[in-house]
Amino acid sequence: MSIPEPVITGQRRVVFTSFIGLYSTWRECPASVLYPAIFILPLKRRWIFEPTKYQQEFGRSVVGQLFQFGYFQQDESGWTEFTQMLKWKDSQNLVFWMLDADRCSYPLAHNYSFVAPVWHLFNERLTKLYDPVTHFFFETLKKATSETMGNKHSDSAAEQFIIEFNRKKHENGAAISIPESVITSQRRVVFVSFIGLYSTWSECPASVLYPAIFILPLKRRWIFEPTKYQQEFQTSIVGQLFELGFFQKDESSWIQFTQMLKWKDSQHLIFWMLDADRYTAPLSTTHSYSFVAPVWHLFNERLTKLYDPVTHAPYQPLQLDENWWKLTYNQTTPAHRSRFGASVASIVVELEFVTLKYQTIKEIVHQSNPHSFHLVQSCYDLTIAEFETDRGGFYKDETLNASAAAVANSNVNQGEWMISADYDTEST
Repeated sequence: MSIPEPVITGQRRVVFTSFIGLYSTWRECPASVLYPAIFILPLKRRWIFEPTKYQQEFGRSVVGQLFQFGYFQQDESGWTEFTQMLKWKDSQNLVFWMLDADRCSYPLAHNYSFVAPVWHLFNERLTKLYDPVTHFFFETLKKATSETMGNKHSDSAAEQFIIEFNRKKHENGAAISIPESVITSQRRVVFVSFIGLYSTWSECPASVLYPAIFILPLKRRWIFEPTKYQQEFQTSIVGQLFELGFFQKDESSWIQFTQMLKWKDSQHLIFWMLDADRYTAPLSTTHSYSFVAPVWHLFNERLTKLYDPVTHAPYQPLQLDENWWKLTYNQTTPAHRSRFGASVASIVVELEFVTLKYQTIKEIVHQSNPHSFHLVQSCYDLTIAEFETDRGGFYKDETLNASAAAVANSNVNQGEWMISADYDTEST
């Protein structure tokens, strides 16, 4: 489906008001349009999240009747993908379930007593969404209703951050020019370097930053409870890099950066790689998985709950089987060729000790979902021709252009932390 560039790059959200139209065309819709889009649908949420329990109720609905009468095809595979997509959009709070009147508990205003409860619920939800055009929250359907409801908006730090960030981007523009093919790509950008992210995130277009995933050598509590864990952070590798003047940590930039991290955490798109203690599920006792560090199990648990715009399904789990890496990786099958040149030995060490070497991390993530990610160290990496194609093979840092090399190689030892072994210390 060819979408005009002004629509792709525009500030306006796309709002789908037809179930038939959405169901028939959503797969052809670019991720850059689908990601911020709003759906207004003649469904109840429980029909999608509890289909077995409410199968009969759904069958009697208008949508259910359309399927039964053959108005359009409801093949099992297509319907499964569609419902997975709806669950993803629901997790963004961007689906308005228009038959969910019973979910509205807000007291009705006298002047609007004739209005169906679902529209009050609609208003309640709408005014909590960010409007990229005005850089504020959406207005209510009517001004008077806004006054009746108190016009209360959420003022969470995460929401306030993205409002301010988008306003500045709108005024100043992004300093880094990203190819259109990357901007409109279905793939998420994955940042694997703290240094690269910290140095370039503010120059990254919002359309790249919004769906991006971060893999960082941090503990979540260092960002959310900085005073309590200040000493612990200072003794960490990242804290030491700041202390030694490895790069500048001015107070204003650090505050903005941590606000951005809190926003991304609210999206569930940060993997805190030093948070192994947050994984409480029983570890696999099979021989091939027993060597894997707990944080990779936590990573897998989180990754497989995220929606993949490329496949229209949850992401596939990481390959944690040592035998797979030894017998299948980089062998004759083109699908499993090395893309980043990591050796089997380095991958096994990474999975066991979490050394967080850039190329190895990228290889592990790439092999799980080979067509779903742009894996980068900094935003400058996205400016190179490598990301405009989908060719296989070994990606080398030497292909970075001059600007990218300046960021990626400044004080960094060819794709890994200068003192990456320090990640596996007792202090972390």
